Amino acid sequence: MKNLGGKIAFVIFVILSGIVIYLSLSLESKKEIDITIININGNVHLPKNSYFEYANLHDKQNYDLLSLSVIRDRLQKHPYIKQVTVGYAGNGKVIVNLIEKEFKAILLTNGERFLMTSKMEALPVLENSQNINYPVIQINSDNRIKPFQIAASNSEIKTAFKMLTAAKLLNPSLYDNLSEIDFRNKRNAVIYFSSVDYPVIIGRENEIKKLVVFERLWENISTVQANKLLEYVDLRFTDKVYLGIAGENLQVEETQS
Repeated sequence: MKNLGGKIAFVIFVILSGIVIYLSLSLESKKEIDITIININGNVHLPKNSYFEYANLHDKQNYDLLSLSVIRDRLQKHPYIKQVTVGYAGNGKVIVNLIEKEFKAILLTNGERFLMTSKMEALPVLENSQNINYPVIQINSDNRIKPFQIAASNSEIKTAFKMLTAAKLLNPSLYDNLSEIDFRNKRNAVIYFSSVDYPVIIGRENEIKKLVVFERLWENISTVQANKLLEYVDLRFTDKVYLGIAGENLQVEETQS
């Protein structure tokens, strides 16, 4: 459903952009445009007012100093923005269509918080950010993650991204419930899911393979009854899955297949 929604949104954006470009070209011969209204569409992770303030578009008294290219260039510099289309619709109205960057996770590291794009670019979480309920990746890095830079050289971030991609491909329910991947313990990586209380311990090797094994169990151990019984799931060992039973010092051992 998410993929379908994304495709529909993209088609709508293409149609709107085409209209905007047509309107802009039809007015190409005009040297001056009297701008009185600016409408912004496509904002998801920030309210419109935040984009207006960033681009210094909130004061209508200064609109006589603006042009379509100035509006586009100002918004294009925003760290959340991937693409901007600006066009004049007549009667003083300017239409701005935004495509924001694709975000995949929130990174917590050494007291800092970043929004991670699909290209592993680390962006500061800006004030008034919204709709950022992405999976959390926690790491302790000796090398500080720098804002606005690609963090693909960090092995833990790369592994976490692979795990998120694998979860999405394996099972939409598994991906939707995956809330956190914690790499702070140097010996054991731990996954948390929003719909269950127990942690899933996967160790530090063959993380994707272990996630595949866990997905086979997911439908059975994501139930309300299983959540009451389990204290943890342990996948640290290559050939075994251990289930910790709540209230008892027992482990249920299952062989991976």
